[in-house]
Amino acid sequence: MTNKSNLVFIGSSVAILLRKTIEMHPPVDSSGVLQVASGKSNQKLGTYLCSLGYISPLQLREALVEQQRLMKEGQYWRLGDLFVKKGLIHPQVLVAVLLVQMTDRLLHQPGLLPQFLGERLVALGVISPMELAPALIQQTWLRQAGTHVLLGDLLVQHGVLQTQTLSSVLFFQNQRIAYSINTLVV
Repeated sequence: MTNKSNLVFIGSSVAILLRKTIEMHPPVDSSGVLQVASGKSNQKLGTYLCSLGYISPLQLREALVEQQRLMKEGQYWRLGDLFVKKGLIHPQVLVAVLLVQMTDRLLHQPGLLPQFLGERLVALGVISPMELAPALIQQTWLRQAGTHVLLGDLLVQHGVLQTQTLSSVLFFQNQRIAYSINTLVV
């Protein structure tokens, strides 16, 4: 799915985005900034944010407790959105770190088909991380305002993706899901 030269391009694009983000929105504790590349593909968002110095382990624990409380009340909040809501991180920081997490997954699980639309589009070489980032930032701002817009729709609005391409990728994704479900049931 993702060839080696595409992975190099993705990694360097995300590194540039992360550097710009750190310059614009410096972490509270910058001592761990160089430790973020761990070689692990399954790290959670909170681990990345702690490693980069944007949040403390205590803030992570408090947010996880709040996320569980909200879930019991029937509200689903993504952890990153809670950090943005609390003013601990800027949406650009959230997106840059999510793209680092995506890059780790693509590098360390090369045969695995990405489950998230943005990751899939980047892995297929349909869009670049730099094209994905503005749509993710806008989507984060919209969620903060209580408006939920699908990422694919934002990418089409931004002119990054054609509707037909989006439909094809979503069709392929649904076919893979249906195949996976059928193989589990049979």
